[in-house]
Amino acid sequence: MAPIISCMAPIILAARGRHSPSTNINIHPSLMRNHQWMATLNPNTSLVVQIGANDHNEGHASGQQDAARAALKLGWRGLLYEPERRAYRLLAAKYEHTSRIRVRNAASCPEDAPAFNAPTCDSKRTARMWHVDTTNATGNWGSPTADVRCITGRADGRSPFHFVLELSSFSQQHVTKHAGPGVSYHNCALCAAALQRPLGSDCLKDVIWKNLRPLEVSCACIGADLAGERSVELLVVDAEGHDDHAIAAYPLRSHPPRRIIFEPKHMPESRVVALGNQLRASGYECQVRLVNASKTCPTRGGTAIWHLISDVQPG
Repeated sequence: MAPIISCMAPIILAARGRHSPSTNINIHPSLMRNHQWMATLNPNTSLVVQIGANDHNEGHASGQQDAARAALKLGWRGLLYEPERRAYRLLAAKYEHTSRIRVRNAASCPEDAPAFNAPTCDSKRTARMWHVDTTNATGNWGSPTADVRCITGRADGRSPFHFVLELSSFSQQHVTKHAGPGVSYHNCALCAAALQRPLGSDCLKDVIWKNLRPLEVSCACIGADLAGERSVELLVVDAEGHDDHAIAAYPLRSHPPRRIIFEPKHMPESRVVALGNQLRASGYECQVRLVNASKTCPTRGGTAIWHLISDVQPG
């Protein structure tokens, strides 16, 4: 999940809900109300589904602002989907001893998304995504401008460019648009020391372009994975420009989440508006758009939170 942009600094919220353990969680003020709502629910019966979970790394900003991760820290049950293999391995290892959390190495594929119902799903189907490869398959270890170890090599996991590792998308253009000055100037001295060789200040200039590779991923059958579940309290989606397709592939009729959180900022305006209309037709209303707030909800930018109108506790 990408970091939430705001002029307000994160705060520490001691989560002491009606059913929750005492847990200190870094949470952005814009998400506090949602977290307070989560803390009132019984974790034994509450389920969060996350599409595009990444690795739940607590050492970077996006991990700290992740509503699904916050729900799991409150003791909720979880069903997490992450298609990128490096992130999946880290995610699975993090929760391998936690039976209440299921982790799937799969994507919510766009072609599985006809109309907000539970489409017939082929568990053997795959789709092509694009990601920044962290191995030496590209032969770029040792490159003065594209050595991905400058991002992955930090032992504490706090690289300021961790977001590069989160860039897996069905759209090649979505990944490459993040290349540029934003990943070209910082952390090179640390990388040079770690690799024990000189590097210039542009050590990350080509790290996205030259390590971009296609990846065949399994397509998730979310309806099958939810069979036997009575309810879903929260659906969190970060599909890097395909949030609308991921939500459409989710079995909204059989397992309507009480709340849906997604990121409209990477989607074209027309698709954002269409998704909003479809959610309203399905009984949802927009609670808040966290960035660049306006009367229209949602528009591009920020994080959108929608809740069921029939929910007695909209927060």
